[in-house]
Amino acid sequence: MDIQRHSEVLELSPGASLEDVLQAYKDMVNVWHPDRFSKTPRLRRKAEKKLKEVNEAYEKLQTYLS
Repeated sequence: MDIQRHSEVLELSPGASLEDVLQAYKDMVNVWHPDRFSKTPRLRRKAEKKLKEVNEAYEKLQTYLS
């Protein structure tokens, strides 16, 4: 994945700051945390996949902007 794709995963606009990345990451974790879907295994798996993508995007953007 490239930086633009990572930004899209976190729903960030071009030129986002490190603070923006952190806030977007926190928002996405709140939305996609698998524990929110504990009663629906299909949705839980989907959330786990999405959260993995969000975590990767956050790590890459954090490294890129630091």
